[in-house]
Amino acid sequence: MWAMIEPLLPQRQRRFRHPGRKRLGDRLALQGISFVLHTGIAWEHLPQELGPAPGARPGEGDAELSGGS
Repeated sequence: MWAMIEPLLPQRQRRFRHPGRKRLGDRLALQGISFVLHTGIAWEHLPQELGPAPGARPGEGDAELSGGS
């Protein structure tokens, strides 16, 4: 499947002055999307080996898990 999709994806170059957050690899992103569509799980339950959930920020759920406010 990846061999058919990879040529269709645009090549993105990181900006030098304002690179922003490092992109997740296209193949890993596709695996995450396929996993969510196949299993029906919510994005926030996506296994860590498939990368962070879209829009997730580091430490976002830590206060909730530790009982903090």
